[in-house]
Amino acid sequence: YQNDLSRNNGLDLNLSYNTEKFNIDLSNRISYRYQELTDSYRNIDLNRNFWQNNLNANISYRISNSKSLALRYQNTANVPSFGQLQPLQPPTNDLYRQLGNPDLTREVNNSLNFNFSKIK
Repeated sequence: YQNDLSRNNGLDLNLSYNTEKFNIDLSNRISYRYQELTDSYRNIDLNRNFWQNNLNANISYRISNSKSLALRYQNTANVPSFGQLQPLQPPTNDLYRQLGNPDLTREVNNSLNFNFSKIK
């Protein structure tokens, strides 16, 4: 018997401000995740819940009709799967054992880009 349950609830917030010279776009995705895994064959009973936040910002400034500056920030997060945290495979091969790492935390990536454009 195996039961794998996953629930995701999210909220997206977006804010935009535009003028003749400036464009500003901010967005944020807030999500709540619940995960549960029950496997009687392998004697596994795991569950976890967490909040996740992804922020994005885009700002551009038009210097003239042919020149512009842009700044972009992006934040993303990746959560380890149950397979990465616990040994989920049945012990059918003594030469291959997936141990898992219960101390893994979520991976957070931040990127910042700056661009200057000039068109002739």
